[in-house]
Amino acid sequence: MNNENEVQELIKWWDTYNHKKINIKSETQSFDLKILKTRLPHLLGLHYMKKEPESVTGINLLNEIYDKNLKNKDIFKNIKKHQNDLVLFKVKNRILNFKNFMKNIENAEIVKNTSKNMNNIKYFIILPKKDNNHFMLGIGNNGKEDYVGTFILDNDRYFKGSKREKVEKIYRYKNLKSNEKIAFSFDSEKLENERNKVLQKVRKNGEEFKKLDIGYSNDKEIALEAVKQDGMILSIVKDNFLKDREIVLTAVKQNGLALKFASDDIRSNKETVMEAIKQNVSALQYAMDKLKNDKEFVGEIIKQNPKEFILQYAGEDVRNDKEIVLNAVKNNGMQLAFASEELKKDNEIVLTAVKENGLAIEFADKTLQEDAQILFEAILQNPDVGNTYLTEKIVKDKTETKDEKMNIKERG
Repeated sequence: MNNENEVQELIKWWDTYNHKKINIKSETQSFDLKILKTRLPHLLGLHYMKKEPESVTGINLLNEIYDKNLKNKDIFKNIKKHQNDLVLFKVKNRILNFKNFMKNIENAEIVKNTSKNMNNIKYFIILPKKDNNHFMLGIGNNGKEDYVGTFILDNDRYFKGSKREKVEKIYRYKNLKSNEKIAFSFDSEKLENERNKVLQKVRKNGEEFKKLDIGYSNDKEIALEAVKQDGMILSIVKDNFLKDREIVLTAVKQNGLALKFASDDIRSNKETVMEAIKQNVSALQYAMDKLKNDKEFVGEIIKQNPKEFILQYAGEDVRNDKEIVLNAVKNNGMQLAFASEELKKDNEIVLTAVKENGLAIEFADKTLQEDAQILFEAILQNPDVGNTYLTEKIVKDKTETKDEKMNIKERG
């Protein structure tokens, strides 16, 4: 070993994963392993520095190495003092190969411990060497959780006859209490390269997100790129992203109807809902009722979109507000269809609606459909209205009213 600080550097490297929980799975096996820096000294065999190696704790070994600034030669000297040359050879082998093993663990195989030795070890994760030996990471279970129990170099005597299963996936949990997994590798460069490839695919085509493994679909940056390309991808992202305002805002800017899939809290947020409506006014239907009944909020939407059918998605309180409905039908008479039943009986509102679009008379209360003034204003705007609503009685009433006005004028 040319690097005299290799042990200390290994400890620092392993410490970057301290208290991270990873998941390693094959076809039939799945292990949840919590990484603890205090386990590393025993995995490397550093406890053999002591006369009674099994009695020393990992934390005490780490403290001794740090406090005394022990180099490789110091560690090996202590091991040689208490153990034979074979033990020293094995420890050197562990130190030399541990990091490389972990960085290539996705290429490993999982086998069952079939020997009567190491009863605490249930499975091994193995990587073969050229000499028919294998680097072996032992996995145990204490009844509550899986744990890493040992790291050795040996032949197949521990797993003879065991079925070999390739490691299929390695994930890291976002935190110790979370069930959300993201892609993981102990080779950070390899992981970054693979992640960048996925990002590029999604940037070119948001639909690629649908094909992603859970390890990448749980990645916020990747999800963000996907909804940027296709807002409706929001329908398949993980639930936690539906509460993420940045992701939802990006999605609705691309497709306002994606608001449908957002969390209730976000569908109550005025800014987010307004952005969705700017992209597609129909998005208002997916806002929470509190916003649909917000007169100031809906009134502003009608002002910004005078020709759209905003009242269609408004709440009952808004559809029963005379001022708002009046402003709505002034620019789009057909919005009378979505006014409350009470306001469909309002002469001013119906008259305003038919002046803008004569066909709006269809949605007026029946009593106002027979009102001569309203009907004639509707016909004036659209002559076809007369074919449906003009009756002899209305013509007679209108004529009599006109004659009465002329008589009054003559008498005057």
